[in-house]
Amino acid sequence: MMSVLFSGANLFPAFAFITVQSVQYGGSVQALLPLALFMNLISFFLYGIDKYKAVHKRWRIPEQILLLSAFLGGAAGALIGMLLFRHKTRKWKFRILVPAACLLWVLLIVFLGGQGSEIEEDRFPKMDLRSESIVDGRLKTVCAAAHSPNRPLGENKNPELMWEEVPGAEYYAAIMVDRSARNWLHMFTSGSWTTELSEASLGEDAYVGPYPPPGTGEHEYKLYVYALERDPSGIKAGMDAPCNFRRLEAELDRCGVLARGSITGKYGHGDEN
Repeated sequence: MMSVLFSGANLFPAFAFITVQSVQYGGSVQALLPLALFMNLISFFLYGIDKYKAVHKRWRIPEQILLLSAFLGGAAGALIGMLLFRHKTRKWKFRILVPAACLLWVLLIVFLGGQGSEIEEDRFPKMDLRSESIVDGRLKTVCAAAHSPNRPLGENKNPELMWEEVPGAEYYAAIMVDRSARNWLHMFTSGSWTTELSEASLGEDAYVGPYPPPGTGEHEYKLYVYALERDPSGIKAGMDAPCNFRRLEAELDRCGVLARGSITGKYGHGDEN
């Protein structure tokens, strides 16, 4: 029963599908966390159960199942189970393959952690975007966070943005990300504005000003405005957290992106302007 329930034939297709979908639609570590946690628990208990069976001379779990559980996302659970239960630690297959599975999963996490950070600047037709909140390439201090663990500098006022009306556009979406911090999302809002987003018009649910930590130098903040055919209000974006930009743009693209404008403003810890 155990071997049927946790066999590779049952688990591998689900794991492969989730992994491929995660990479294809922006690749995120968060998308794999529930499966990885489940598989690590399964692997841990499989090694514990097999150790119990070995001690009591009962029917054993096939070694292929134990190893497969490690490569299907349960590498950490398998390694902990080996060490804690002192099980399979003398067999070269397990001493080599289980740590190898751990290494492969570390590489996968690193790979997925970097996915979605790239921004294709030529993906959409361009529109002109301007901001009086950016002076000499730098964001005004009033745009910085009013309260932060680093230093309370600004007034948490969202930057002013201006653009020319795009024919056919019924809605616009505005985004600000910190390119120096894995596209940390500082602003996401949408509406049926025509050509302007006023300064200090957004609440804390849609805008969190920059607060770069000390010692990290200047951060580059990229602001985008998207001209859309359809209402994007159903898009959910995690504010004040790393942003999977590729996936966010894919969701906006489903709303019919007609054009995109961008502008960059820098801000560093201790800036006052």
